[in-house]
Amino acid sequence: MASQKKIIVHVGGYDPDALDGVSATLAGQCDALHRMGVAVEIWGFDPRVMDVTEGRTGSGIPLFRLPRCKHPLVAAFMMPPVTRRWIASRAGDIHRLHLHSVFIPSNNLIADLGLPYVVTPNGGWGERVLSGRNRLLKRLWVMLREKKLWSRAQAIQAVSEAEEKELSHLPAMGKVTYISNGVKIPPLDQIKGGRSVWLFLGRLAIEHKGLDRLITSYARCRQRAGSLPGLVLVGPDFRDGKAELERLIAEHSLQEHVEIRGPVVGGDKDRLFGEASLFLHTSRWEGMPLSILEAMSRSLPCLLTEGTNMVPLIRKFECGFPAGNSEDEIVEAMLLAKDGDLSALGQRARQCIEDNFSWDSVAKKLTTLYGLEA
Repeated sequence: MASQKKIIVHVGGYDPDALDGVSATLAGQCDALHRMGVAVEIWGFDPRVMDVTEGRTGSGIPLFRLPRCKHPLVAAFMMPPVTRRWIASRAGDIHRLHLHSVFIPSNNLIADLGLPYVVTPNGGWGERVLSGRNRLLKRLWVMLREKKLWSRAQAIQAVSEAEEKELSHLPAMGKVTYISNGVKIPPLDQIKGGRSVWLFLGRLAIEHKGLDRLITSYARCRQRAGSLPGLVLVGPDFRDGKAELERLIAEHSLQEHVEIRGPVVGGDKDRLFGEASLFLHTSRWEGMPLSILEAMSRSLPCLLTEGTNMVPLIRKFECGFPAGNSEDEIVEAMLLAKDGDLSALGQRARQCIEDNFSWDSVAKKLTTLYGLEA
């Protein structure tokens, strides 16, 4: 694709190795669009800078840091004049803004400037989020700001079919299009390891990621099965989730069978996937977890709850163990996994990713979403 005169601006954080799936997704999208010849920039709001600063990503994409008001309450309703003037000076260059994630006041403020924009909520407008933590404040912010954001968008990118359906029921919702996340697919000769443990990778957010029921289901499954592979939970702590997990592990006398590790990136993450024979994700709600796509790209079958939004996928491609959202269903899926042909399932998981979830295929769909000519 030839370079476009107009620029696609992605608003958010860029980090290909981020444990935060939103930043890694933004990086994957931008790098793939850049390879296609699409003119891309990345803008991030930063309270630590006083003027707009420019840099470049490792792949050569222009990256700008824009001043943001330091006080959170002020930042929720006001953009610094220097930032507003700079954006106004660039308005003629912009074809679309692409706003990543929601309930971010900077996104609301930049959307108010009148430039056409696309939003990827990444599950943030789902009912479980809206009715969960800080729900009264979220409902108020929806009335004040988010409803306006979604109703005026040129398009909304849903990252799963379930999210597409859920978003379509919100009042005054703009046009919703399903375009999945993607993943960087490693060469087969780089996929190595002992394949001996069961693995979870992600934030140690107990309620969101369903880690309480993962531990309890694992304990119940051990009682029925006699023995299971060790369970390894890897990721950054979240709201003291690690301490609560340690309490649950001790309560079920699993200290010798369950291990908690800190976050990993790069080669350490590759080696971690190499240790695993099965990837488990028992979330109560999600958009589309990038860690699941990463695991599948490394030929790992997955045990998933319906809350991940990816059970239909593993059913369709027969590449894992679907579970409902109850502990009983998770236990039954674990028992099947214990005796399953994990190698064959893993090969189908890898093929599913190669056929459907490369970043280049995602980028082609995004150009249509942006209204760019092929």
